[in-house]
Amino acid sequence: LIVNSAMPTRRPLLNSSFQISFNYNSGVSRHDSTHFRVKASLMIFIISLSQTTFCQKEDELCTPPSIDESVAPSDFCRVLRKVCFYQNALVSFDPSYSTSYDLATNRSELRQPLPYLPTWTSSWNIPGVLNTDAIVGNQEAYVLTLRPASRLDAALNLQHPQQQQQQQGPAFSRCTVPAVLLTDWPFNFGEFFANGASTADLLFRKLKMLPERDVTLALALPAGLSLMTFHQALLGHLSVRPVTTLERIAAEAEVAAVRGGGPHASSASSWSHDGVPRACFERVLVCKLQGTHQSSPLATAATVAAHLNNAANGGPLPYDPLGFGAVAGVTPEVAVSDVSGVGQRLPSASLLSDQDSTLRVAVEVRRGGVRTIRNLHQVVNECNNMEWKEVGGFDRVSCRPLVTYDTPQQSGTDRFRATVAAVRSVHVLVAVHGAGATNGFFLRPHGDTSAALLEVRPCGFGSIFPWWVDVHMAINLPRLGDEVRFHAYNIEDPTQCSPSDYEAAMLNSTRPVNIRAGGGHFMRDQHLTLRPDGLMAMLRHVASMLRNRQAYNTAKALGRLHGYALPGQEKGGGAWGSSGGVILGPLGLGNFSQHAASGAAEFILQPG
Repeated sequence: LIVNSAMPTRRPLLNSSFQISFNYNSGVSRHDSTHFRVKASLMIFIISLSQTTFCQKEDELCTPPSIDESVAPSDFCRVLRKVCFYQNALVSFDPSYSTSYDLATNRSELRQPLPYLPTWTSSWNIPGVLNTDAIVGNQEAYVLTLRPASRLDAALNLQHPQQQQQQQGPAFSRCTVPAVLLTDWPFNFGEFFANGASTADLLFRKLKMLPERDVTLALALPAGLSLMTFHQALLGHLSVRPVTTLERIAAEAEVAAVRGGGPHASSASSWSHDGVPRACFERVLVCKLQGTHQSSPLATAATVAAHLNNAANGGPLPYDPLGFGAVAGVTPEVAVSDVSGVGQRLPSASLLSDQDSTLRVAVEVRRGGVRTIRNLHQVVNECNNMEWKEVGGFDRVSCRPLVTYDTPQQSGTDRFRATVAAVRSVHVLVAVHGAGATNGFFLRPHGDTSAALLEVRPCGFGSIFPWWVDVHMAINLPRLGDEVRFHAYNIEDPTQCSPSDYEAAMLNSTRPVNIRAGGGHFMRDQHLTLRPDGLMAMLRHVASMLRNRQAYNTAKALGRLHGYALPGQEKGGGAWGSSGGVILGPLGLGNFSQHAASGAAEFILQPG
């Protein structure tokens, strides 16, 4: 339990002249001081009266959204009553947990402990292009603060009833019901998707914990950090109101209170049912979104895609964004409008089809100082120009680079929508291990044609650190029934790997470094220069089973779903030398060299 008895620091929300007059120096004459106190008291009274009158009128007209507490996991979710938001803290005015003041001892004590849950914490690292977990380490866990209202509160709208004029407390909105959400690693797209968004989708949509969707979803984020595009995209279907943050709600309400609040607020707030910023609420739902076997990221991805494709939400999704071309006999999806309820014949992401004889492949483009495919253009060009013999019903292959990060040409929600549409238009997504591989949840089978994620792992990471690498997509896709297939391509050939930028800087520096990166980080973050023939061999292996479930099940039972690129040789000048070949094996095959020499290994690319 975090109980902060100290007075919070008031942020300078007023202009400088008013700030000076408010902090009036007691050294002036009594006449001036009294005059100021009258003006200040009158202002506070007007603010309180204005907000209370306005909110009472609004509350009379609304039907408060319901919360089905019976489906809420008791260890992670709780409904709090009479709570105000101040900065990044929850302040309880619930009389059940208020303080009792003893004049004799001059002490205040809680009547009973606040209903705080130990799970209301969040592991996190600073968002950025580079892997900050390796460079600066993980930050101290973010802990949601819940404390009782104090007579020392600086914010006008949070002052204790005994401190306010007319003995009135804050005006609590019963129309606006925030759902404060915490999740581990909120700035990691993969972690947030698999654990946060999918659990929210399970609780709020599938189990109908918030049936009317008329709540305000507010992420509790550390250090005053803002929402990422994927937060809004992955949670947007769960509420009719835009996603926001706890601290932003508090800040907007504080500004509105200073400027007069209620109908005098400077701007409307779309996240508020009242139409204006509010800081105090009759009910607040607080949930830690913890991953569970009941949640399905694939179901969440399908719902998110349908939401983005809806004409009322800016749909349809872009049609064929990677330029594969239309498939004969396939009709574009219908984008449905919530406004009219009538389907409109609008093109969306191109459908896969059993009639498509071209294997469509998207290869993720990574930027930054870690885990890039340095010869990506060579790989894509050789894929499109290779002599492809028919396999699994596909008589040709077409590869496209997939950019998922913001660029001057496309950014924010537009980039996210384009990524979703692009992934939904391919049979196979090739991605280096990391958050980008999470886009594999948007892959979609069609009829007898499945879809697959081919995850590439840098040298040593898949064979030495299976407990690290195999707990993400390698677990999530199989546990969902292999609806989307998972294949790992473990690079064990040192000629195809090179140090990350930060490791190279360390190796070339004579100064001591202060980072937490170890062997696992170094292996995970290596750059790749892939042999095109090895990757093409893996693509043929994946394609051979996309339309043959029995063949896939047999390969899975025999431990032959995944590939290992064996050590080869490099010629002078960086030219390719002889290849060690590519063998099939199970995940976490540490003795791949012995396995290859045993005679029992199946080669999909022969050495030489």
